[in-house]
Amino acid sequence: MEECRNCLEKWFDMKVDSNGYCSRCSSSAGHFGQKFCKANLMDPGPSVQDLAREHGLPIPEPCTQLEAMIISLVFNAK
Repeated sequence: MEECRNCLEKWFDMKVDSNGYCSRCSSSAGHFGQKFCKANLMDPGPSVQDLAREHGLPIPEPCTQLEAMIISLVFNAK
């Protein structure tokens, strides 16, 4: 997995350049490159697994794509 140092997105084959920016952030013109950055509060923070590891708790399995979609539907319905 690769991680962009600007938008902090983690995914496969993001084409991160030598400066650590993904193709979306490095090729975007003007303001878009700063849109998904920590300063804009767009950073989702550490994952549940990272938090559990940091606090010495049992590390849960990550959600499947289906579980994440169902949670998203419930969360957005409120």
